[in-house]
Amino acid sequence: MNLSAPRLGTPLALATGLVLVLFTGGLSAQQTEGSFDPTLDASPVSAGMPALTPPNVDLSTEQYGLLPGRPRVRPTRTDTPPEIDGVLDDSVWSMAVHISDFTQESPIEGAPATEATDVYLAYDADHLYFGFYIHYSDLAFMRANRVQRDRAIQDDLITVYFDTFLDQQRGYDFDLNGYGVQGDGIMSLGRAGGPGGGGFGGGGVVGGAGAGGGGFGGGGARPMIPMADRTWDTLFETASQMVADGFVAEMAIPFKSLRYPSPAEGQPHRWGFQIVREIKSKEMENQVWAPMSRDESSFYSQMGLLEGMTNISTSRNLEVLPSFTAIQHGEIDPTRPAFVNQNAALDVGVNVKYGVSPNLTADFTVNPDFSQIESDQPQIEVNQRFPILFPELRPFFVEGAEIFTIPAPVTFVHTRTIVDPDYGTKLSGQIGRFSVGLLTANDRAPGKVDDPTDPALDRTAQTFIARAQYDLQSESNLGVIFTDREFMDRWSRVFGFDTNFRLSPTLVGDFRGVRSLLKGLGEDEATDGHMFATRLQWSGRNVGWSVTANETSPEFATDVGFVRRTDQRSVNANTSYRFWPQRRVLSWGPQVNYGRTYDFEGVLTDEISGLGLNFSFIRNIGLNVNLNRSMERFAGTEFQKTGFFVFGNVNASRRYSFGGNLSMGKAVYYAGRKLGDQLGWNVNTTFRPTERIQTNLSFSSTRLTDPDAGDLELFDVKIARAITNVQFTDRLGLRNITEYNTQDATLDLNVLLQYRVNAGTVFFVGYDDHYQQADRIEGDRYGDGIDEQLFYTNPLRRTNRAIFLKAQYLLRY
Repeated sequence: MNLSAPRLGTPLALATGLVLVLFTGGLSAQQTEGSFDPTLDASPVSAGMPALTPPNVDLSTEQYGLLPGRPRVRPTRTDTPPEIDGVLDDSVWSMAVHISDFTQESPIEGAPATEATDVYLAYDADHLYFGFYIHYSDLAFMRANRVQRDRAIQDDLITVYFDTFLDQQRGYDFDLNGYGVQGDGIMSLGRAGGPGGGGFGGGGVVGGAGAGGGGFGGGGARPMIPMADRTWDTLFETASQMVADGFVAEMAIPFKSLRYPSPAEGQPHRWGFQIVREIKSKEMENQVWAPMSRDESSFYSQMGLLEGMTNISTSRNLEVLPSFTAIQHGEIDPTRPAFVNQNAALDVGVNVKYGVSPNLTADFTVNPDFSQIESDQPQIEVNQRFPILFPELRPFFVEGAEIFTIPAPVTFVHTRTIVDPDYGTKLSGQIGRFSVGLLTANDRAPGKVDDPTDPALDRTAQTFIARAQYDLQSESNLGVIFTDREFMDRWSRVFGFDTNFRLSPTLVGDFRGVRSLLKGLGEDEATDGHMFATRLQWSGRNVGWSVTANETSPEFATDVGFVRRTDQRSVNANTSYRFWPQRRVLSWGPQVNYGRTYDFEGVLTDEISGLGLNFSFIRNIGLNVNLNRSMERFAGTEFQKTGFFVFGNVNASRRYSFGGNLSMGKAVYYAGRKLGDQLGWNVNTTFRPTERIQTNLSFSSTRLTDPDAGDLELFDVKIARAITNVQFTDRLGLRNITEYNTQDATLDLNVLLQYRVNAGTVFFVGYDDHYQQADRIEGDRYGDGIDEQLFYTNPLRRTNRAIFLKAQYLLRY
């Protein structure tokens, strides 16, 4: 069977195209400070060294869903595993298969790599081993910093990618930098492929809601090295050493850390495989083992083939992660009013992960604690017509969440609706061509009420989520989803169907159809709503375009997901062209978009048209300029708006990078139902004075004035945020977050000291402190359910404080 991407003439293409038509028709450079030993011999022992020849090439790779002529590699089996110490002196490396042929994916597609790279592969029953020798003609080009796990994305990385099921649906990412700092992640279809605009977004115009979808993105048409979900963490070993002309490193990936199918007895494993080396200071150069082309938007189909591994471990993985937390906190007691410290509390929890099979995993958590989670990124919340989505950050819910992620105007699964769980269980993995995911958890938050006569007192909500997806062909699938949340006699249920399909190397599409049912407390009947959405997108070498259409009924609601807007029917179109001079200007191009939104009574509520130019320069400099003209109907009035936007970033040095944006134009002031002049800006910068210290500074401002009242200021909100990370040793690090927000006059301080042994074993000591301008603090002083002003002075006053100690230790069997 040919599992390559379906072309326009296949039955799948015709069927999915017909579905698309039916549904759309129904919708209206500096040197690192790290020392190195120039006398260290980085090369593997020379005896028996295989010649530096490229891997075998065979047109038969097409039968696995890959493009014809993909490179293939067979790792060498060994009975003497290497010691992972960052020195390639083990005997296995002298016999290991050797890869040294790399070409550029960017900035100059297909050009020879500018620096030499040597990769060695071997395996045994339990691990897949990699040896790396990363050469630099000048060490000034190297970017490497000592940072926490998964935080080295600004450095030069060497990354290996696996599509273990060889189905072009999802994959794994393992990487390291020159200091051996680990990174890992999960890739899914929503995170790979070309960035050619379109998709399902909230849209947006200055100060209000846009027509949904569209908008301006990178505008490019080049294939994109996929963005991995970095919230996924697993165990693997790395070590590295700096040498005279770069660094050498070793990596050992346990097969227990991967999901993969079990082939028939005696048959070898075959995985999609890619190696990518990044050189940030050379115009963001990406070197790849399996060559990539801008004429093909799929990352997975351009992978090479890793084959020949036999008799590898099928033992079932069991991980037990007990945790212990001690916390002492205090807050303002409004009845006094004064700050009161509470008694210290002790808590114990446990997470269990069990490999039901090599491709199916069960997770269970009891009394989870999330004290160490970083605070939300700041967002200016004033003058927002629709709610703002804050992402999930808690490990139990974000790990493996890709199976529940369906890009659409509505977020079907938003686990932040589970506020205070006692327990949770998950089952996720793959059974044949089916990907499955189940999640259930309780939530104590709805039952935390003050009135002892309230029937909700101490009651818990129950959440259940089920997801299944059937893989049709390369990057094409059908899926269903069901969510349910119940609290007392209230329940909220969503039933959904979705499909993704690839029609050609550059043309993809999708469709989502969802029904919601919501029954409120004490109500006899449930309200019935629906959401439909579809997209068609072309991502070519020069031309990119997309068309999206969606509708969300006024009655659509879910207690498990996130709905930004209902009562809308939207259509959006977006097209771009990309030039590739590849000189001082590496690439540039224009982009045009147009969109309309109607409500269910047929009234035009939003219209937007825009023109943009985006540029990519040498020295890692980017610039986008956009001009929008839009109409927004609010409270029965049509507001005509014009907006101008400029975005830029510079990443020319290991020591610093900076970026910013500026927006100006008309915006609706919703509280006053009038049109004002809005000015918004953001400046952000990163300083790395040494390889152990990194500081990120961000300043944001939004100001709206009334031109009809002599430029009277309607609001002016500013947010300043600083994040500093200090890495004392490979395991011991300190993080500090300081944020000041003028909207509520709040000051937040967060300090976290952590000692990390591996992906699971970590010890934390944290301090969290919050202040607010005293005359803005409100509370229920007299117990009548009415909040009122508690203080009448201006200085900052502490509102909350917490000190905690947390230890968790990973046991793997």
